[in-house]
Amino acid sequence: MLTTSCDDSSASTSPVNATEVDQITITLDHKSESPEGISYSLKLKNRSNHVLIQNNVYLSYPIKGAAGSSENNFKAEAKGNKLNIKPDEEIILNVFAPRAEYEGNNHLDMEQFHLQLTGYLDELTDNDHFEKSGDISYFNQ
Repeated sequence: MLTTSCDDSSASTSPVNATEVDQITITLDHKSESPEGISYSLKLKNRSNHVLIQNNVYLSYPIKGAAGSSENNFKAEAKGNKLNIKPDEEIILNVFAPRAEYEGNNHLDMEQFHLQLTGYLDELTDNDHFEKSGDISYFNQ
């Protein structure tokens, strides 16, 4: 599932549109497993023409089902985030998934983790809010 959403109730004055949001990319830099769980290092790059004022990044493992996969409400929040990420700026985020949360659960798709990015471009207003979610390939197009 891939989703990009923006509040377009005042599209004529809002700088937020799906094309700009899609310019915010996240790539997997490093993954390591330990007895405690799985650690991910992610690179978030703001390739848009706007300042990423505030954002949150979450990682989850989709739930496998007969008709495909569905969203998992258990999400791990990325650490190392910052405010006011300027155009062309890149930051490293770290996410840890504790083994106790996924071990032995055959319903989770551990091969294709899911990311959710929520944030604001330029100002902290409803018109500048966006959300983007999907697998890692959706975030690094």
